[in-house]
Amino acid sequence: MKNEQDKVVLEKGRAYFNAAVQMGEYLYYSAKDTNGLFRADLSTGKSEFITMFDTENETDIHIHAFSVNDEIWFIPSFWGDKIAVFNTESLNIKYIDIPETKTKKITAANGYLFLKLIRKGDFVWLVPGVYDAFLCLNLNNRELRKIDLPISDYEGINYLAAQGCEHNNKIYLCPWDYNKILSFDLETEEFKELGSTVEERVYRNIVVRENHLYLFPEKLPNDILDIDLNVNACVRKKIDIEDTSELNIVMYYDDRTNQVFLFPRLREKRIYVLDMGNFTMNQIEIEFDDSYNISDNAYWLVITKISEDTFYVISNDKMAPILKCHNHTFTSLSLACPKDLFVKQLLELMEKKEKEQEQKNEQETIGEKIFKAISSDTP
Repeated sequence: MKNEQDKVVLEKGRAYFNAAVQMGEYLYYSAKDTNGLFRADLSTGKSEFITMFDTENETDIHIHAFSVNDEIWFIPSFWGDKIAVFNTESLNIKYIDIPETKTKKITAANGYLFLKLIRKGDFVWLVPGVYDAFLCLNLNNRELRKIDLPISDYEGINYLAAQGCEHNNKIYLCPWDYNKILSFDLETEEFKELGSTVEERVYRNIVVRENHLYLFPEKLPNDILDIDLNVNACVRKKIDIEDTSELNIVMYYDDRTNQVFLFPRLREKRIYVLDMGNFTMNQIEIEFDDSYNISDNAYWLVITKISEDTFYVISNDKMAPILKCHNHTFTSLSLACPKDLFVKQLLELMEKKEKEQEQKNEQETIGEKIFKAISSDTP
């Protein structure tokens, strides 16, 4: 069933995150404006604080998340050298070190470490952003392997690619600071450069279907590139929209309906829906109250896939509601998260840790006294 909606009305919401996983009626999420892990009851819309992540950073910690049985794995965003693994039964968090990069220095200013995660059977592949390699995670033994990108000189390259997608057991990269399209074979772990040369810093998203590779521009009205992978022929396709201003675009491709959802800046108050079969464009109007105080420069930034039929669209502005698309229908995700919830829970957690540390120190003191007493009695 394709999207035939013409309007969505957004309501206020407090929860703010990028990385989230739904398990049953609960949504677990790593908050974007704190280093807290929360659980939201989707039936009531209320959030509860679970714990803090062990990190020096306090905001924007994670960009992706996925679940394996009763565990949720959180992938770091701009910074961080560890993957956090949260157990929903024990409520404990374990950490897995990410290998250091050898060819380039990573800082918070560089950008996202990983653009996307692709899950294939017992393996999860992390598609590099400013990182210099693919990471392959074996879910059976938790082994984390690093497959270096075929780049010897990173001078002038921050993001080699802007996005990636999987098709027929290959991952294709949409080039950014690079003018070639790279493919990565998941079986042979070999890289290949496609023959077509493309403009740098123009295309932000990629779709591959029926041996055609499509590059979508970051800004309209730039054309979509349609590359036939069989003969490596390239055709430019114009996006038919009324507005000719430059729009920063993020997108989501629904392979079940062969539709692409394009999300421009929030001030445009619309979503474009492109039918990839006949390249016709429709649009959905977005309504929200001006009292939300959303910035004029706010834009949709991250798309988080929750399930095969649900994804969220999150902006860079905390005041903006989160867009939810379920079964091809858009609504707003209303999750209440009181302003002082995290502060109260954080203080309680800090007090608990302080008491645990005091007890540990007390036990160590008693142990030292016993050791000294025994030592003094020894001839």
